[in-house]
Amino acid sequence: SGSPGVLPLNGYGPGRVQNALGGTVGAAEWDDVFKSATMFVASNLTAFEQYTLSFQLENDVQGQLSPAISISASGVTGGVYPGAPIKILRTPMIKDITTLLSDIVGAQMGDAAPFKIQDPKFLKKTIGQSIAWPCERCGVRNYITVTISVNIAIS
Repeated sequence: SGSPGVLPLNGYGPGRVQNALGGTVGAAEWDDVFKSATMFVASNLTAFEQYTLSFQLENDVQGQLSPAISISASGVTGGVYPGAPIKILRTPMIKDITTLLSDIVGAQMGDAAPFKIQDPKFLKKTIGQSIAWPCERCGVRNYITVTISVNIAIS
């Protein structure tokens, strides 16, 4: 989730968008209720040029699958569309479901898909001992070793 309001953008092209008409250039407007980012064109986007915009949000603690994500545009004017504004209809976005996040313990294929959140869990949970023989009077101590790894900070 993210706080509602101005959402700073990074990448290639954030200076071409703003969070509102006459708003903050290089930002989107985040709506935490509808989980949506809205952007307005601040400077013309060039046809066939690829723009990459990124932003940071904080994941919820509850796990979830990557939801359907779509994109649309309205009020498109200028360039080859000199007449009345047109719409680009809502269409699904292509999600990364094949990248294996190599620097994350317990990562699985599909974890790179946006808004995919793992449930809180133990990634590793092992227990062992140093000696299995009975030795009540010989002075040998048995050491129990517990090894754990979790996918969420615990305090």
